[in-house]
Amino acid sequence: MIRLGRPTYRPDPAVVARTPGSDVLVALSVKDGERFLAEAMECVLAQKGVDLRLEVYDNGSTDRSVELARGYAARDPRVGVIVNPPGFNYFCSMNRAIAGSTAEFFCPWACDDVMDPDNLVQKLAALIEHPDAGFAWSPTLIVDDHGRVADFFPDVTPVEPYMAAPDFMDVLLPVGEVVMSSVVMRTSAIRQIGGFDPRTTLVGDWLTWMRMAMRFGVVTIPYALVRYRQHEECGSYRAKDGRMAMEGPAVLREALSDPLFPASLRAKADLFMAQLLVNEMWGLTHREILRFSDGYAAYGLAAQALGLVPQDANVHRAYRRLVEAAELTVPDLPARLAGRPEPTPEGIARLVYEFARLRAAGVAERLTLVLPEGAEVPRAALTPIVAGAVDVSSAELREILRPGMACLAPWDAPDLAEAEGMGVPGFVYDLPDCFDRPRDRERWETLDGPSTLSG
Repeated sequence: MIRLGRPTYRPDPAVVARTPGSDVLVALSVKDGERFLAEAMECVLAQKGVDLRLEVYDNGSTDRSVELARGYAARDPRVGVIVNPPGFNYFCSMNRAIAGSTAEFFCPWACDDVMDPDNLVQKLAALIEHPDAGFAWSPTLIVDDHGRVADFFPDVTPVEPYMAAPDFMDVLLPVGEVVMSSVVMRTSAIRQIGGFDPRTTLVGDWLTWMRMAMRFGVVTIPYALVRYRQHEECGSYRAKDGRMAMEGPAVLREALSDPLFPASLRAKADLFMAQLLVNEMWGLTHREILRFSDGYAAYGLAAQALGLVPQDANVHRAYRRLVEAAELTVPDLPARLAGRPEPTPEGIARLVYEFARLRAAGVAERLTLVLPEGAEVPRAALTPIVAGAVDVSSAELREILRPGMACLAPWDAPDLAEAEGMGVPGFVYDLPDCFDRPRDRERWETLDGPSTLSG
């Protein structure tokens, strides 16, 4: 058994047997996961020294996942199978499980990962030994389709075994590295923060760990107890298609809105956001999402980071490198921008506001607004920072843009592709935010979901 890491802390599994009521619910969410589902279920049922229940939540499988899970349920009374209505994601399933659980502890599980036989008993022991902790976790061994070990993730050498609230936030920023299936938590703790937020389908776990770390201590077991499988069908692999680049910053903004976000860390918000953007942009390059015509362009994240840390030479180099990789002309910074907003007072003011932000950061110098005859820039938008730096033209955008400039446009505007076709990169604003809508109770995006559902 491979367990890498510095074993400075090892919980005592014997405390679990000595502590009444130390039961755990393992909730496994699956959609078309029959390839690895049997192994994922069997490793749970083989756990030593714990009183457990395994609930499998199916989210619309078209393969034999439900049939396979029901086979285990017929043979083992500890297994239950729940088939969700259409439209549920992983975190909806977790909320449904948490809401109905009577167990003291809760373990979110995946249909393709594998846990060692003492994974649960060690993490329950860690939580019993640290009654103020909200969750316990461990690093993982990253494995491929065939179970071959590729890496040990993440490095926890500098992490203390127990960190009181909110100290573990230092570990979670600027990028979350706690793997979902490595965690066991107190059911009461996850309920206290309202469960998972399924509006973010890719990084809702990171948001959850931050919310918990602001309120509870965290126990880190420094050796691997879980094998985290990476393959083309898994959610974390699909996350690299560009959606993570949008959801990650949205999650960080949502965490910053929490009144318990530590003030000392809030002061570094721009730096954290820039570091997160840089981390995500390299993921986009590996997926060859280089232009906005392909998705959220890698250089677009670098441009966002420039507006936050304009003096960072590494970000400048990254921006230049990524614009060149997209086969576009690198603009001279501070850049001349051109943009064609919606010809309404609100649309015009919004674009000018974004230009003002970039100009204040030293990233942009001048803006040409492309407006129809008769349209005017609202006076309120012409703040001192942009005074004398905004021109208005009724010419076509393509007649104004030229190499060395950049196009300023809202996300998904056709102007971005038009500009890139001329070799001109874009600066974007108003990206989609998954938190712009309320949670949907009918889909168990809250813990008080509909009471009419049945398995």
